[in-house]
Amino acid sequence: MTALLKWLRWRVILLFAALTPPCRQIVRLASSRYEQPLGPWTRLRLRVHLGICRACERYLRQLDLLHEAARQSGENYSDCRHGVRLGDEAKVRLKSRLRCERVG
Repeated sequence: MTALLKWLRWRVILLFAALTPPCRQIVRLASSRYEQPLGPWTRLRLRVHLGICRACERYLRQLDLLHEAARQSGENYSDCRHGVRLGDEAKVRLKSRLRCERVG
């Protein structure tokens, strides 16, 4: 690849990065998308960020995994307060499953 194409490629990446929210905001958006739908502009910015940032992409996959596991458990946790804790065995299984996730 020529130097000009490399330079142009990085400029496009930087432009997309400037148009997307920072990683901290992506984390908040990812969590809130289960509670309320995101607007079209926010969804677009989220997708663009995920196309650039592999760490956030992995985080969202892990969050989806946890959300799905909670949904499949059949328990209603909407009333839970901070006093609820996972057992040691559940923590080990959860950590092991999250570590198995690979960045595509």
